[in-house]
Amino acid sequence: MTSLKRKILSSLLVVSLLLSLFSVSAFATGDAVIVYNEQELIAAIDNIPAGETGEITVGSSVIILNSTLNITSKNVVLNFENAAMLEAYEKSVIYACNANITINAHENSGMRVYGSNTDISVIKAENTLGEGEFNLTVNGGKYHFYEGKVFDISSGVRAVLNEVVCFGAVESSGGEITISCGRFTNDVSAYAAQNKWCGQHGDYFYVRNKEYSDEYCQILDGGKVVFNYAKPEPESEASWLIAEDFNMVNPDFYFDPMGFNEDFTQCEIGFRIESPYEEYHTVDVVWNYDSKVYEEAKKFIEKFPQDREWFNVTDLELANYWVNNDPYSESEIDTLANYSGELKGYLDNTNFLFTVEIRGGADEPFFTERIGSAKLIHNGIVYFASGYLGAKAEHAIYVPESTGSSAQELIAAAQKRIDDYIGAGKIEISLNNDTVEQYYNGEIAEYDRQLAEYQSRLEIARARYEEEMAKEEKDWDIITECQWEIMDCENQLTYIPDYKQYFIESFEEGGHLNFLNKAAGGYFFNVAVGEEIYKFVIIKDDTKLAVPSYTSVDLNTKVQVNSSSSEIPLDTMVEVEKLTDGEEYDRIIEILNASENETYDIKLRSETLNQYVTKLDNGSFEVKLPIPDNFKGKTLAVYYIDENGLPVRYSVIPDGDFAVFSTEHFSIYTLVQEGEQEGYSVLDLINLRNYLLEKTELSVNNISKLDVDGDTVLTMFDLLKIKALIFAQ
Repeated sequence: MTSLKRKILSSLLVVSLLLSLFSVSAFATGDAVIVYNEQELIAAIDNIPAGETGEITVGSSVIILNSTLNITSKNVVLNFENAAMLEAYEKSVIYACNANITINAHENSGMRVYGSNTDISVIKAENTLGEGEFNLTVNGGKYHFYEGKVFDISSGVRAVLNEVVCFGAVESSGGEITISCGRFTNDVSAYAAQNKWCGQHGDYFYVRNKEYSDEYCQILDGGKVVFNYAKPEPESEASWLIAEDFNMVNPDFYFDPMGFNEDFTQCEIGFRIESPYEEYHTVDVVWNYDSKVYEEAKKFIEKFPQDREWFNVTDLELANYWVNNDPYSESEIDTLANYSGELKGYLDNTNFLFTVEIRGGADEPFFTERIGSAKLIHNGIVYFASGYLGAKAEHAIYVPESTGSSAQELIAAAQKRIDDYIGAGKIEISLNNDTVEQYYNGEIAEYDRQLAEYQSRLEIARARYEEEMAKEEKDWDIITECQWEIMDCENQLTYIPDYKQYFIESFEEGGHLNFLNKAAGGYFFNVAVGEEIYKFVIIKDDTKLAVPSYTSVDLNTKVQVNSSSSEIPLDTMVEVEKLTDGEEYDRIIEILNASENETYDIKLRSETLNQYVTKLDNGSFEVKLPIPDNFKGKTLAVYYIDENGLPVRYSVIPDGDFAVFSTEHFSIYTLVQEGEQEGYSVLDLINLRNYLLEKTELSVNNISKLDVDGDTVLTMFDLLKIKALIFAQ
């Protein structure tokens, strides 16, 4: 429905319509003056003394044309006879200041206002109305605000207008009140000068209170509402998602997504809207986000293909998801897209978290899809939002084209790829008894069986219905039961052919199951991940044999973490805090005696696991720290302080503007110039161990074998025991 398009008439005074908060009000008493035309109505109102109450009965439809009804400091009761209407046309205005108006109307009587330049106005020179300065009570009736905008007000409601508003209405049905409003303002003349239109479908009418309750203040910070979002662009979908988030977190409040002003600096929020103690305010908005991060996010979003609805999760990426995802999670937030190398490529592997609040998708035997309200998040701040975006995964594992075509050869090749990547024993492949062709034919046969079943049930229900209707003494329970059965069968007979056709088309070119036509040998297989069983096919394709590797880059510090280990869920994001002060920082720098340093607290977090990844049982992390200008060309080293307060040294390999080192766990790491610090190094321990065991091969990956005391942590005590063994020899 389009806007009401009712202009503000005056550049100095704002107009506003008559309705607001609702409750029952008593009728005025006394003899009523009956009026039948515009002149009689104007005269009757003029004859009411200021501060007094006058009762007027509208005996027939009264048309106000290019006229003014001035109700100032008066109490007016308007009684509408059956079918009587008060109709305002052209530039008619009703002025009401310090007034109380009661309208008593029948179901088919009331008030109409026609035209974009026709107004019912509540006007006060100071531009605002104080509480109680204008009251409107409506008891029944119909109130039409054209063009084509109609709403019915049910019996026994009251409206109280506390401040100047611009008001419009939309159609309602079923006797319920559905009202739309414009926007509040304190600067009436400026509002009028902006030539604002009022009344949009879906808006809610409310009153802005002057005082803030303690409960209302709980959602404010310094009198403002704070949103952890980047400020939306015009026409952005974000305002709807912001409102959804707010209303979900604050169930006693209501925030209409249309409640923002044009530049998103203010919004309108209501409290206890389901109760008779409604409280509404227009509040200033604070957008809590980093403008630099926002600019980076915009660059990434611009790389997304237009009209993209999903990102692909393929091959071993899907295996990583299966191993780490909890299929029984009750969370409505899905992170499948974060396993997509395609999405990470668009984001340059930066630590933006992509979440989808599931609104649709599929959990088919060979296809997984998650679609819904998507957000791109960095450090808890939303920088991009879409109402319809997500991820999809075809259940297919790729093997070399040289693989044999027997089921066992295909299983062996696929199992090897999975085991080499994810580790043996985590995923087990077995042959399904059916083929892809049998699966297809079976689904078609099931649709046909359902059609035959519902057709039979429909015929039985119709015959039973007709039989019962032919009886003189009808059993209406049976008739109702038959009617429901007939309706259900007719619906199913309408929908099932559509489902069948959709399934057929899904195997055709462009269909989401078309990849099944490439299944090697026509087989499909079962994959067991714990107790969960998934179906998939094996496809021969040398171009699709990539092995996922883990990379995550912190957007702000540019610290990068890489690993080829499959122990890391692919949705894991690096979290980095650069330390320049604080108790822990001071302790580290004192131990290292390094005034010039680059210190980072590095963590890895998986949203799927809902926990931090602190260390690897097998494999290692490669960490790249940016080299500051004052360290360039110098010999560098990285240290962390162990639980005994002793510095552990890591050798550094320069790589362009980065210092690279390897580790098995995460902590606070400090980059310093070599030679200024004392401490035991990992390489020292390796040398000592290899000397002790008469080995000559050195490998940083053998660090875990240095854990002499078996406490699973590499400490100075291991070094001391190794030394003791050496000297004992």
